[in-house]
Amino acid sequence: MSILIKGMEMPTEGTVIAIYKLNGKFYASVHGTELCPLFPVPPHGRLVDADRILSEQMKRKYYHLPNGDTAIPVIDVEHAPTVIPAEPGEEYE
Repeated sequence: MSILIKGMEMPTEGTVIAIYKLNGKFYASVHGTELCPLFPVPPHGRLVDADRILSEQMKRKYYHLPNGDTAIPVIDVEHAPTVIPAEPGEEYE
């Protein structure tokens, strides 16, 4: 399982991250600065920015369906940049 550190920038070389447990919740702090909450990320496949894909597709009128839905070609999802890689053993065939 992975964790998400909400609100923290990607650490650089030499960064010291401390983990704290306060009132039953976990937080991370970089060099003693602001506390950022930790959240568990359940097992998952490759995660992509679906909002970005949808935004790009909404610009193309021919992807709108007659019932008002929007169709997103599978190829766009398959080739979307990965935001978070799949957890080991969670890749889908």
